[in-house]
Amino acid sequence: TIPDFLVGAHALLQCTALITRDAGFFRDYFKGLKVIVPTLS
Repeated sequence: TIPDFLVGAHALLQCTALITRDAGFFRDYFKGLKVIVPTLS
């Protein structure tokens, strides 16, 4: 969706990493973005 692309673009340009549970989408569309997936404990 459009909000996902806006979040991904912002993270790619302004942040060092993005924390998300939807890692596949962000890894597919934002190749240089470090994606952190939280684990259940």
